[in-house]
Amino acid sequence: MYTLALCLSLISIFCLLTLSDRVEVDKKGLMLFLKTKKTLSLLLAGLAFLFSTLIFITKVGSGVGIFTSLSLWMVLGCLVILFTPLNIIRQLYLIVGALVLFSIEFLMQFF
Repeated sequence: MYTLALCLSLISIFCLLTLSDRVEVDKKGLMLFLKTKKTLSLLLAGLAFLFSTLIFITKVGSGVGIFTSLSLWMVLGCLVILFTPLNIIRQLYLIVGALVLFSIEFLMQFF
């Protein structure tokens, strides 16, 4: 569940990143689609942040859950803003990273 909350927070940051006029977006792909559909991007960002916060609240409690969600959101926002112009963050890396985290979390439930 923590990995899902992390992925939802990252999706929220990327959706808000596409709303910025200063960010140069690829001429194809999901980022261009979200940049043209600003209302959908804002709605998706809000829902992803809300669901990730609710996951943290149900797992660790209200105070710690809200604090963890906001702290994680600020850290992810800084990292995305830092690494996106350098083309270090790629879709394949995000998918592989999420699969590795999901598999570790899944295996930890059995041990």
